[in-house]
Amino acid sequence: MTDQSAVHIPRTAFGLIMAGASVVAIAAAWFMAVRLGGAGPSATSVVYAMLIGSIATFLPVLLRVGREEYWGVAVLCSGVARSLAIIAVCYMLRENNPAIVARPLFMSAALGAILLLVIETTAAVRILSAIDRRRLSPTPTPTPTPTPTGSNA
Repeated sequence: MTDQSAVHIPRTAFGLIMAGASVVAIAAAWFMAVRLGGAGPSATSVVYAMLIGSIATFLPVLLRVGREEYWGVAVLCSGVARSLAIIAVCYMLRENNPAIVARPLFMSAALGAILLLVIETTAAVRILSAIDRRRLSPTPTPTPTPTPTGSNA
């Protein structure tokens, strides 16, 4: 079994990485929507969809998982929830506003979701790999001090 005190997930660092990644992904999605001819309602809608979907990004930071070893599963589930939320919001916005051009909306939303997924996966793998390296590294054992034998006392 693993020592629970040895497992520490740097949630703050992960949260900061994902906050920066969310900003980059939202900007990239907006830029792609504009470049694909979806300026106006399509570009604005993809920003809304990415903002709403990005809420799921921070679930592994905010929620305490039962055991720290399951944190990677929480990251995976939040990534799936984020992608589904982005698609659902895009669909709802498109169905309720005929001025939104579908191709720029969905293509840019896919770009943003994939970009977030790549950054999230990379960050989680690096964090979990560092934890495994610490857990598996040999701990230095104290060397016994030699006791003097044959003293003339």
